[in-house]
Formats: sequence, structure tokens, C-alpha cells
Amino acid sequence: MAGRKQHFIPKHFLKEFVVPGGRDTIWMFRRGFIRPVPVSRSDAAAARDFYSKPKTSKDSTLDDLITKYENKLKFQVDAVRSIPIDESIPSHLISEIAVHLMIRAAYIRDIFDLCFSEIITSIEEFTNRDGAVFECFKTHKYSVPLKFEEMVTNHFELHRLNQSTCLSPKAAARIIYFSIREDFDILNDIASDRIPLITHLLQDKRKGFSRTTHTRMLKHELAPKSWKSRLKTFNWKITKYPTKNAVLPDCLVIAKDKDGWSPYLMADHDSVTQIVLPMASDKLAVGCMNQDRNTVVGIYNSAARQCCFTFYLSNDSKASSDKGVGDNMRSRTTNLMSSSLTRATKEILSDTLTDTQRESPIVRWVDLTSNLPFSLEISFRDFGAKEFHKKVAGQLESIISSFANIYPVQGLDGFTFAHRYGEALQELNRGNGARKKDVKYNPNGVAMPLAVKRKSCIKTHVVLRGHIAECLVSNDNDDKLDAISIIEYCLRTAAFNTLIDRKFPGTLLSPISDPYDGYLYQFTDAILATYFSYHVFGAKEKNLEFFANQALKQLNEMVTRISEAHVDYDDQNIFKISTEYISSFLFSLARYFGASALAKEPHKLNLALDERLRQLELAKWSKLFNEDLKAFIRDLDEWKNWDEVFFVNRHFERVLLKVGVITDQLTDGSIVFHTTNEYKFFT
Repeated sequence: MAGRKQHFIPKHFLKEFVVPGGRDTIWMFRRGFIRPVPVSRSDAAAARDFYSKPKTSKDSTLDDLITKYENKLKFQVDAVRSIPIDESIPSHLISEIAVHLMIRAAYIRDIFDLCFSEIITSIEEFTNRDGAVFECFKTHKYSVPLKFEEMVTNHFELHRLNQSTCLSPKAAARIIYFSIREDFDILNDIASDRIPLITHLLQDKRKGFSRTTHTRMLKHELAPKSWKSRLKTFNWKITKYPTKNAVLPDCLVIAKDKDGWSPYLMADHDSVTQIVLPMASDKLAVGCMNQDRNTVVGIYNSAARQCCFTFYLSNDSKASSDKGVGDNMRSRTTNLMSSSLTRATKEILSDTLTDTQRESPIVRWVDLTSNLPFSLEISFRDFGAKEFHKKVAGQLESIISSFANIYPVQGLDGFTFAHRYGEALQELNRGNGARKKDVKYNPNGVAMPLAVKRKSCIKTHVVLRGHIAECLVSNDNDDKLDAISIIEYCLRTAAFNTLIDRKFPGTLLSPISDPYDGYLYQFTDAILATYFSYHVFGAKEKNLEFFANQALKQLNEMVTRISEAHVDYDDQNIFKISTEYISSFLFSLARYFGASALAKEPHKLNLALDERLRQLELAKWSKLFNEDLKAFIRDLDEWKNWDEVFFVNRHFERVLLKVGVITDQLTDGSIVFHTTNEYKFFT
């Protein structure tokens, strides 16, 4: 009959582990105690009201149910113990015994309690890490994490938001996720304020959590069928333990998987090869997958002691632990929980490759530099005499030779100088005899490095205004230095193109596989090369001021022109004007950020530009844009996933959203855009 002293290891099962010739006692080795203590069998592995308190109604308590179940189970235990050594054990008998014993034991609550503590500790560590809760995780820059997108999609479908907003869940996820990235500091501050309260509430919930969870599990099923089915797949036999002092760990059933021995409950079930349940101090029930079960005998006691959480029992007072009782499994559980929490958080917030994203072998700058001689074509489209051409070519050769000591030049195709600059750009042969008539260029620009296809590789051809050649051989030193700076910028872009072509062969001048990002990339593809080209050697202070003023000018032009487009509320025109001017602004800002990246002192934003960005509520975005550009160039050698370039698309989308334009993709793959006056910062 059930009572208040309730055994989590049946008293009947303990009988075969008592001290020989003693007074029905067992040696208990407990965590935190140096020496074992003798405990009577009636007191061992028992606690007051462990499963349930005395009943207050006619309904059976959990302890009543377990006692009734145990009265039947003991006959099965006796049947297995009576099986001769080396004989097979009926799988239905041993699986029933093993599953029930391991899930009713107190160590289950130890696991729950330890895991709960680890969750609280991990949350507190986030809070205490220099005030930055999520800073330890690198967030995606170029795409929305799959788990995050899934969360948004589920919310959209649940509330049918796609019908009321006209947005796809993917578009909404991009908007929400970028807002999180941009306001990460706010998120950290909120989390830092709220998490102490959360952990306090969790600490309160922790009281009784382990007991409640354990009893609920047992009420559902005293020997889960799924667990029994797994154990039935093993070949079970009774194996003799010759020293007759087999220990009984608090977890009862231990298993060997790819990582070694652990409680069966915590093992990787796909890689388990051996399972052991001690049936008596001289008998082990061993389940194997066609392995030699005799190897278990030599290591059993050591393995069992390592698998316990709080205690183990033995008929031998000298069966001491190899290390502190429970240390091994508690450490393993803590590490497992910590890594699981980290993986779960990273899965939602951090960079991970999807199955559709391809990786390329790592190619570094050092793999591309070479002392091989170079040859390229230099043409003067519509001006200059032969002697002038030779002088310009000599200057170019000197500049390129110096540059070749640092960066590759084998990707250079040639230089074209022309007074009719626009015509030269439009008529340049980009490859296979075709001429690209739609080259987009700044009418005020003076040079453009363009990717061209020559035979089986991608090269870079530089088109420059004619006066650059004249400045290059000028007696005016300032004009000459300005011309050299422009050419060096083009050379750096050519080197950048070479790196891309070696890392991702065939990517340049080829359609991008993802239609959506491919569509946006036509407006952003010059940003990274521009940032890199100005970042490599930095710029003079006067140039920094010029670049800052140009970025401010582009920003103000963007605001003015888009404001005018919104007045007429012509969707097509709003989209056309927005993409054109935002693209130019991002280019100018990237150039300024790149040029100031290597300044001797951290260069603050031009005050006028800084103030304008703040007025338009773009200051926080511009800071993130700068940080993302820096990080990309810093890790350029290790870049092996082409999709990373699309972080510039996410920034392009962000500014589009600010001016009332949202890009989206329909289920059929077509690209659409929505416009609204709700986002007009320019009024």
C-alpha cells in the first residue's frame, strides 16, 4: 500500500544490491560527501511525498498508480534475474523494466532543475555582457534568417495580414528585420531593463517546476511506448559481473553513444551501440548492436559512476568515484544546454547559410598578386598626337607598375581616353562583339571602370575623359596628382573585379540567379567597388570634405526630386525617380565613408551632412551602413558566399521605404512596388 515515504527506485529492485551479510543496508555515495554512508534499504532512494501527497478524495494519486504498477513489475524483474548467464532476455520484459525505472527516478528532476538554472544563467549573462544583450551574435546583413522569416509568415497567415497590407510575408520580414538591426541598441537597452524582471519571475517559477513536470510526465505514461520500442531493437543478454560489486547509478540505465557513456535518457539514440541496466550486484542486463558485450564488464563501474547526477549505491564501501559525484554529467548537461541556447538564438538572429546559397573556395589577395609582365591597350578615341600618346602611356605604365606591387593588374583590359566621354562608354565592346548601349553613368563623372568579357575571363576596361590624359602629363603638379588619384581609383576597382571573378567565376556580367536581389542589384552594384576603391589608400583632408559635400548634395537632390514626384502621385515616376536618386546618394555616401575609413584620426561626419541625416531620421541607418561596409571589406579575403553582397540591397530597400516605396515579389516571381505618402520625411 502506498505511503508517504515513496521510493523513486523500487525497494524490491534494491534488494540485490545490499551489503552481503549486512542488515539490509546499502552504501550510498552522495554528491558533496567525501565518504559513503550506510543507508537501510527502506530509506535508500526514497523521499517524503516524492510523487504525490496523501489523497484527499477517492481518486487515486500518482503514488497509488505507481505502487499498483510496481506490484506487477516486480515479477518481471524476478523473471529477468532468474535468466542464466549469457542467455538472451526477452526484449519486451527488459524494455518495460528499463524504461519505467529510468523515467521514475529522481535524477530526471535534477536534469530539469539544472536545465532551468542554465536558462536563467544564460539570460543573466546576456544582460551582464557590457550591457549588450545580443551583441555576441552577428546578425544577418544580406538576408532574413529563415527562422525569423518563418515566424513572420506564420503571424501573417494567422491574422491574414497579406490581405490587408498587400505585402508578402517576405517583404514584411525584410522590413521588420532591418528595423531590428538598425535599432539594435534600443533592443539591447529594453532587454537589459526587462531581463532582470524576467529572470526574477523565472526563479519563482523554478520552484516546483521540476516536480510538476516530472509528475505530469509520469501521469501520462509510466513506461512510454516509444522508448520501449527503441530498446526492443537491441539484443539483450544477462552478463556476469565477476567482482559482484556492480554499482547502481541514480539514472539506472546507461548507454554508450558516439560521445561516450551517459544516462540513456541523454544519449544520442541514433548512435547508441550499448545499453546497460544492472539487475544485481553480480548481473548486468546488456543490450548491444552485435558488439562484444563482454567489453562492458571491464568498464561498467567506472562508466556508471560517471553517469550519476546525485548519488550511486553499492554493496562495497570502497567503490569510490573517479571524480566528484555528478560532476561529469552536470558539466555535460550545462554545456549541452548552453550550446543549445546559443544555437537557438543564432538560428533566429545570426548569419547561417541556407541550402540554396553556394560557397566558393577561399581566394585571397595574395593568391592573385604576381610579378608577371602585363600588357594592355591604351587608346585615344578622338584627340592627341602620337608623341602625346607615348607620354601618357609612359605615365600610365609607371602608375600601374607601382600599383602591381600591392594588387593584381592582370585583370586590366585597357584604357580609353575620349573627349566625347558618353559615346565612348556607350560604344565600348563589352564582350563577344556586342556593345552595351545602356551604360548608366554620371554626366559629371570623369572616369568609369567597366567589366568586359575577353575570351573566357572577365577583365576591366577603363574609360576616362580626355582631359585626364592631359592632366597626367601636365606641368601643374596639382592637376597631375588629381589625375593619378583618379587612375588609382580605377585600378583598385579593376583589382576588386579580379578578386570577384576569381572567387566567383562567371558571376560578373551574368544574370543573378535570384530574380529579386538581381533586380535591386542593378541599382547598387557599384557601391562595394566604390567603397573598396576609396578605402584602400584613404584620401586627403580636402578630398574628404569634397566627398562629404557631394554626399550632402546628392541627399538634398534626392529629397527635392522625390518630393516633387510625390506631388503628382505618379507611381511609375515616383519609383523611377526614387531608385535613380537613392542609388546616386548611396554611391556618394559609400565613397565618403570609404575615403574617411583610414583617416589618421577617426573622421567625424561632416557637420552639415550629419545634421541633415539626423533631420531626416537617417543618422542611425547611415551608421549601420558604414559599419556593414567596413565589415564586408575587412573580411574580404574570407568572402566565399556571393550572396553577401546583397546587404547593399537591404540598405537600398531601407531608404526606399523612407521615401514611401516598398519593393516586393509576387508568388509568380514578378517584381512589384508599392508607393505611399505616409513616409514623406521631406515635407
